[in-house]
Amino acid sequence: EFRRVLFRSPAALVINGNYLYVADNGNNRISKIQLNPLVIDYNWVTSAKGLSNPNGMTFYKNCIFVANTVSNSKIFVINIDSANVITSFTPIVTSSWALDIYGGNIYQVNEGNSNIYQINLPIDPYIVGNGYISGNGYFIPQ
Repeated sequence: EFRRVLFRSPAALVINGNYLYVADNGNNRISKIQLNPLVIDYNWVTSAKGLSNPNGMTFYKNCIFVANTVSNSKIFVINIDSANVITSFTPIVTSSWALDIYGGNIYQVNEGNSNIYQINLPIDPYIVGNGYISGNGYFIPQ
């Protein structure tokens, strides 16, 4: 049974096995909740790792991709075992509230112009490295 939890503007969640991950936008963090038995780590990933106002999230290859949309407008790739940010990159859309991964593409919603973007890039978070997404949707390493 869930008890009262201390979130401020939770924006997204993903479930992986026995764990629930919550993008706590107002507290600039991602919380990790073990469901059975109930154990809550409110500060699993915080602003100390560069996170600011996390919004959309999706799970892929043992990582969580997080749209970080306010101060630095990046997508962070976080390893779920270590809670380390493996990489981050600047997408085409910098005001994304939702994203998902399918077929080797990231799909991103832009709240500013009501468009959906498909980003083609090597999704394996262990080889992507830092960089940005070009206007035609391809990953450019830095």
